Amino acid sequence: MCKYCDDKNCHLTKEQVLQHGPILESNTYSIMRMATAERPQTYAFEGVPTYNSLTAWIPDEDEESPHAYLRYDFDEDEECENGMMCDDIAHPLMWQTEKAFLEKFLGHRPERKGNEELW
Repeated sequence: MCKYCDDKNCHLTKEQVLQHGPILESNTYSIMRMATAERPQTYAFEGVPTYNSLTAWIPDEDEESPHAYLRYDFDEDEECENGMMCDDIAHPLMWQTEKAFLEKFLGHRPERKGNEELW
């Protein structure tokens, strides 16, 4: 049993969540802001007004709990940072990874060979 949650069937480890990587909600539908040197990439979510854009949930490496996650919050109306949010996520391995979302969203792009056109 996991000592960080109430689920007697939970055997989640920090190693598992770190290997799984950043996660996104299933209603993520678009990139709001591309990553820059100052800010991480943020996303828009279906059914949620885009007053704020949020990053993927990232495992909190400073916390011992494998359920501890962080995400960056950007206020789109004020065009300023709201800072980091933290939360415990019950079953993070069941969530889509940021990597899987981006592969699906951006699609598979063919590799360029020489000077040929990509599209």
